[in-house]
Amino acid sequence: MVTVSQPAPSGGTRHHDVMLCGAWRLGGKVDPGGGSVSTVHVQFPRTLIPWPSDRIDRITTVPLPALEGMGALLSQYVTCIVLDPSDYRPADAVRLGNVLVDLITALLAHHIAAGNAMPQESGRSALLVRIYAHIERSLGDPELSPVTIAAAHHLSVRSLHRLFAEQGTTVSDWIRERRLERCRRELTDPLSRDMPIRTVAARWGYSNPAGFTRAFRAAYGLTPQEYRGQGAPSARTGRKAEKRGPSL
Repeated sequence: MVTVSQPAPSGGTRHHDVMLCGAWRLGGKVDPGGGSVSTVHVQFPRTLIPWPSDRIDRITTVPLPALEGMGALLSQYVTCIVLDPSDYRPADAVRLGNVLVDLITALLAHHIAAGNAMPQESGRSALLVRIYAHIERSLGDPELSPVTIAAAHHLSVRSLHRLFAEQGTTVSDWIRERRLERCRRELTDPLSRDMPIRTVAARWGYSNPAGFTRAFRAAYGLTPQEYRGQGAPSARTGRKAEKRGPSL
């Protein structure tokens, strides 16, 4: 859900910050260069963001600059959509939403890596950011595993497992969740409606269609075919087993 607030008639100071609120709502003041938008709020399920909660909690309510770097990209993207909604068709909504989630993820990754709210852990945080990014880039590789990830970052497998245990998850669980989310997004994309489900699964590292179906049903309560046919009901609530974020 995107909520737009108009500027007060009396004017006043405009801020240029992006802030992540506790209810997993991204909000901020934006200056659209003469337009009528003053504030945009984006509400999204927590499960769409590929970061452990404790990492995100540390920058919750911390103002992030919206006039430079990743903040500028995000604020400009949201502002353009809000100011010119007639430029987009209903079928564009899923792809626009996917891009928005990716931009939010990139913004958070940037500030987590910089250690804005946790200078004492900046090195460890930067390592996690690199590992998460490596996993995202490699989801389509069926050989992606703790062994290959550890080797790519000059870590022992034991150290990698310990790092993920500190985040309250495991390497294998993280890979599975990210693959399933990418598949879920692909299944909701109108441009992929004619793509066979086995092809979607293979694009994201599932070489065994039956195994993919079992994993998908365990996560979302429906088979991939049922999910696609029912209009992706869980796209609004996130994973069946992790309803930690608010509904859209």
